[in-house]
Amino acid sequence: MKFLNVQDLNPTAEVWQDLPTERDMVVMSEGRPIAVLSTVTKSTLEETLTMIRRARAIIAANEMQRRSAELGHDQISLDEINDEVTSARRTLAALREEGRVTWSGGKPKGLRDVEVRGEPVSTTILENRR
Repeated sequence: MKFLNVQDLNPTAEVWQDLPTERDMVVMSEGRPIAVLSTVTKSTLEETLTMIRRARAIIAANEMQRRSAELGHDQISLDEINDEVTSARRTLAALREEGRVTWSGGKPKGLRDVEVRGEPVSTTILENRR
């Protein structure tokens, strides 16, 4: 795999000539990798992008698992997990009864334009249980 500096991308003919042969090139900035150039064709573009996105998702999931294990969350018993789920369901039921939340079934659509700060909710829940 070929490594490039950002300055090399001021597109020089050499980079674009070498890409089909190299197939992948790593773009470097100040000695650190920041991007990958990879060959695609019209017929492989969508599949290539899908595979890149899958790889990113796998990397993110692996990182979450690693972080969870570092925090000791991999030691939680099934009973503790079930207790947490039951507690969350009771809380949601109470909120529905009070009219503070509504749900008409189906998959939640998610939130838009919401800025989240601090630790993930899952971390906060786990830390507050102990």
